[in-house]
Amino acid sequence: MNTKAKGKTIPTHEEKRPRRNFLILEFSILSLVVFMIIGYAVVSLIGPVLEGFTIKEQEASTVVFVNRHASKILSKDDFRFPLISEQHDRMAQFVDNLTIRGLLRIFVTDSSGTVLYAKPEELMETSFAENRDVISALELRRATARFKKIIAEEQEILGAKEVFVQAVPVTFGGSPEVAGVVYSISRVGLLRKQIEETEQEMTVRIIGGLSLLYASLFVVVWRASRTIRRQAGQLASYTETLEERVRERTRELEESTKRQLKQAKELARLKDEFVFVAAHELRAPVTNIRWGITEFFSTLQLQKKVPSAVLHLLQEIRRSSDALTRLVSNLLGVARLESGTIKVEVHPTDLISIIQEMVLQFKAQAKEQRIHLVFEYDSTAPFPFVMSDSERLKEVFSNLISNGIQYNSKDGKVEISVVREGDFLEAHIADTGIGMTKKELSKLFTKFWRAEPQAEGTGLGLWIANQLVTRMGGKITVKSKKGEGTTFTVHLPIAKDKGIRMAEKQPLERKRRR
Repeated sequence: MNTKAKGKTIPTHEEKRPRRNFLILEFSILSLVVFMIIGYAVVSLIGPVLEGFTIKEQEASTVVFVNRHASKILSKDDFRFPLISEQHDRMAQFVDNLTIRGLLRIFVTDSSGTVLYAKPEELMETSFAENRDVISALELRRATARFKKIIAEEQEILGAKEVFVQAVPVTFGGSPEVAGVVYSISRVGLLRKQIEETEQEMTVRIIGGLSLLYASLFVVVWRASRTIRRQAGQLASYTETLEERVRERTRELEESTKRQLKQAKELARLKDEFVFVAAHELRAPVTNIRWGITEFFSTLQLQKKVPSAVLHLLQEIRRSSDALTRLVSNLLGVARLESGTIKVEVHPTDLISIIQEMVLQFKAQAKEQRIHLVFEYDSTAPFPFVMSDSERLKEVFSNLISNGIQYNSKDGKVEISVVREGDFLEAHIADTGIGMTKKELSKLFTKFWRAEPQAEGTGLGLWIANQLVTRMGGKITVKSKKGEGTTFTVHLPIAKDKGIRMAEKQPLERKRRR
């Protein structure tokens, strides 16, 4: 029965009471089945295990026993066929001293498997060259023992259905060479009886141990179930208050999470605003420094008036100002891309002309660093225009060509080519530089990442290039191998019926493909 208060259903005292616990009954049934299965499995394994243990024990003891008697009575020469009378007598004495229980047949062979001595003697001079036990003893120098079921014809002769077969190699002194083999066939009655008695004894002990373990677990579970039943009521009442506390804590966490998200967004906005303002304010003084250095190096007379040490410092200032200019430009580019202030407006663009312009721009830098910069394309075929933002596309190729020169080897090469693939034009920028591993390629378009931390650069150029090309509807792919160079491919969509670069229009810089 339920009672209602303020719109909530409150469980009565009877409903709060935990239902009767059937843990003991469930445990009794389940554990009994488990213990029966375990007991059956263990008892089933006892017989084979004991049989194997008995065989190993017989092998070890027989080897010691046989070889000890052989060393006392025989010599290595006594294992040569045929035996003379004195050797035959010594061999008979040796065999008589081998008191093997239930012995039916015994044979002594030489190193080739030919029987030298046998009981009964009519079996002498037979060959055991194909007997697997004798062969194993001769070749592996290892004693073998096993139980063997015999065929009906042999049962009448031996008077048994099963026998115990042993083959023991005989060696003398420290020599590993086997002089001969003692091969015996004996009754299994005593061994089987010993195994059965041991099996019965171990079965009783195992069943007794399992029963004791079952009783102990039953007592433990019975005591635990009493404690569980006693605490169940306390847990039932505590659950209601705990649920209310969880709901209250969840509300607090949701409110706290909302506040933290709001603060994180505000911090991100302030960070972007700070980077944008800082980069913008730095741009003017950096531009002035670069302009002054450029004017100085463009006037040969000024350079002659300056000492060589000062000239060297001014060259370092020029390189540093160039790096700082790239850094400020990249920071501004990242800030504008992330804030959405950079607008990429695509229109039909002559890709060949843009690449030619960028190649001319980097010719001097490539020559200064001893890099061979080449632009190759099929000038006899018309190339369609691509859909892109021409100014942003210049930034893309500026970054890719600059990287190809910067991370190249001395007397290296940067080769640019353009081909058409379906609805896209592909511009390949291939260098012979340091190359990258697969792990480095996976981080290539990550902000502020560089393949070589000590190298110049901000680690922003490739990120900006990838963002710009993506917004133009294209993509950048890369292939590289460590030590062999890198190839960047810019895929740009072809403008549909918007323009075409005619074949007769001559490029500024080109190399005809043959």
